[in-house]
Amino acid sequence: MPSDIEQPISAVTAEALLCIQQTRGTFQKPIKRLAEGFRSLTKKDWQNIVIWAVFCVYLWLLIWVITLKANSVAVLQDSLAYKNWPLAKRLGKSYIPFYTLIQAIKGDHSIVDHILNIIIYLPMGIYLFLFLKKPWQIVSVIMASTVLFELIQLFSGVGGFDATDICLNGLGGMLGYALISWIPISDKRSVSAKVSFVAFFLFLPLAVYALVNTVEHIELYKGLFYAIL
Repeated sequence: MPSDIEQPISAVTAEALLCIQQTRGTFQKPIKRLAEGFRSLTKKDWQNIVIWAVFCVYLWLLIWVITLKANSVAVLQDSLAYKNWPLAKRLGKSYIPFYTLIQAIKGDHSIVDHILNIIIYLPMGIYLFLFLKKPWQIVSVIMASTVLFELIQLFSGVGGFDATDICLNGLGGMLGYALISWIPISDKRSVSAKVSFVAFFLFLPLAVYALVNTVEHIELYKGLFYAIL
């Protein structure tokens, strides 16, 4: 005959087992549905997932480089230094298309940044070709995004507005679009998915580093934001 102590313990054990069974049943259904969902994905679905994942990583790196200046402390401190400058003074002659490019050609500063402005926007044109159907939509998104980046720099004080950057970014995006349009490959989405899969693992460490580094400099960004306000 079980003792008085054994009876409560048995009751607690039975309750615990019942609770475990109920919990397992609660999680089993969502996990089963998730597994079924993965199994039902077609090859095209997986291609789309890979392409969108890499595009999101690319967008984050684009924001990090253009609007956050790759967390360059020197650039951020310079931004704090001229935060109180009038808008006209901050603009200078950079609102004139190709003015800064001409100055670079003359030797006033490095032309490398202008070349990079073309290169970093090449993937934008390539991915928009996969997402949008009409050329005017692709060109519109390319130009709207680069104008937005420049306006953010102008009004945030991080970096500066440059009409030349808009032109060169736009050129880079259109070159990317032209490149994938003219490549004689029938299944461009499949090839893009394979390239994106490799690119994802190549650029993911940089994207993670950019995120961690941005969090580490968050106080500097807060100081700049409040100073502008």
